Amino acid sequence: MRVTFLGIGCEQLAVSLLAALARRDGHTVGLAFSAALFDDRYFLRVPALARRLDDTAAVLAAIREQRPDVLACSALTNSYRWMLAVAR
Repeated sequence: MRVTFLGIGCEQLAVSLLAALARRDGHTVGLAFSAALFDDRYFLRVPALARRLDDTAAVLAAIREQRPDVLACSALTNSYRWMLAVAR
């Protein structure tokens, strides 16, 4: 099975652990990651720069390229709306 994890902003240890376990069990694991530059949803928000550096299209392209059977999201309170939009 091909599993793609959706990540945003910073490393999430739970995603790393789940990816390692899935890989160990023989699954193909990928990552579609957004750097969320200037919109990290925690500390640094500069909306004008964030719009210019929005990498959501690249995340969607990575998902399409990896053609996952499962898209795994580890949504936090500050990122769940973005993850829902990407999943749609």
